Amino acid sequence: MNVPEQATESAAGAISGREREVAELVLSGLTYKQIGEQLFISAKTVENHVARMRQRLGSGSRGELFAHLRMLVGDAK
Repeated sequence: MNVPEQATESAAGAISGREREVAELVLSGLTYKQIGEQLFISAKTVENHVARMRQRLGSGSRGELFAHLRMLVGDAK
């Protein structure tokens, strides 16, 4: 999937700083519970952040969301 640089930059502005933190941890393979413990928020809040990012980025699936997030924040692995 090849996304123009301008589209990636505008998408980067679509997520907040906290969502960026969540995205990095999701990409590193942590569960919502583990992310919540690390960020001192509930697993449900993590789930809500992920759902909002998916909606803002127009991701139709979890895999598509991960691809978008890798472009925005890089692969944490």
